[in-house]
Amino acid sequence: MEYAMGARELPEPVLIRSPKDVHKLVEKDLAKSTVEILLTIYLNPELYATHIRTSAISGSMEAVSLEARCVFRDAMLIPSARYILVAHSHPFEVNVRPSSEDIEITINLKAGGVLLGVPLLDSIIVGPKGYYSFQDSGKVFQKAEMYRPAPWLSMKSSRARKKVVYQNPWFLH
Repeated sequence: MEYAMGARELPEPVLIRSPKDVHKLVEKDLAKSTVEILLTIYLNPELYATHIRTSAISGSMEAVSLEARCVFRDAMLIPSARYILVAHSHPFEVNVRPSSEDIEITINLKAGGVLLGVPLLDSIIVGPKGYYSFQDSGKVFQKAEMYRPAPWLSMKSSRARKKVVYQNPWFLH
């Protein structure tokens, strides 16, 4: 995998039905990295990953710096992008539990996705011996439900987006 910034189209779209599918898609790129790398995966309405972007690379082995606009910029430019997933590495940690910074970033990305109409489906941490899914843990995504679209947005379009998202198989664990 190249670590150049910018979304690249996957050779073949990959169906994503669970965090395990995401892990399978990114594990080669993230599990053996020696620095923290954050990838954004863009999904079409049918939950096929079509594009992937290296959104951040840390200069150290301990932290990755991320601006939400880097994650959502390509989602606005890729016509088929309706959902996003993020995955990042914890290169030397056997325990892939999220740090407080990981939790804060995930809550902010979840809120940004709601406001922009490109929901964050999951945030996954990949380590040498496994992965952690925020969606599977449920805690952060329950907290993020407090973020609703601003009242000045059209209620009709807001309801339509929610209906699509919550009928999506990803949410039916």
